[in-house]
Amino acid sequence: FRRLRASLKGRVDDFHLRADYDFGLVEGWRGLYVQYRGFKRTRITVGQMVAPFSLDDLMSSNDMTFMERSLGSALSPGMLLGASYQTWGKHWTATVGVYGNELNDQDRRDADGTSVIGRVTWA
Repeated sequence: FRRLRASLKGRVDDFHLRADYDFGLVEGWRGLYVQYRGFKRTRITVGQMVAPFSLDDLMSSNDMTFMERSLGSALSPGMLLGASYQTWGKHWTATVGVYGNELNDQDRRDADGTSVIGRVTWA
């Protein structure tokens, strides 16, 4: 299998929970986080999530124009463990977070690190 995932989602009041485990080529946890949505136009997320670096990793492979993701996606951090803050308006979004290494990369990691990553979009 290239990709086989088990996914669990839940909601308790303003808290949204997600757990995705991949049994495919790169086995391990994908999304594993708790998100708070109790404030207007705000999401606070803690756990392992897609880093807000590019939009490629946020798009489903079912909706992509090409067969594979772009080179920018290959060079981006992908899934990371950390905390993020997201807000938006009518024509814009902004996300910033503090991240460490992902949960599953112990064998691939050359060095430990902490990152501050952000993305602002305008449409």
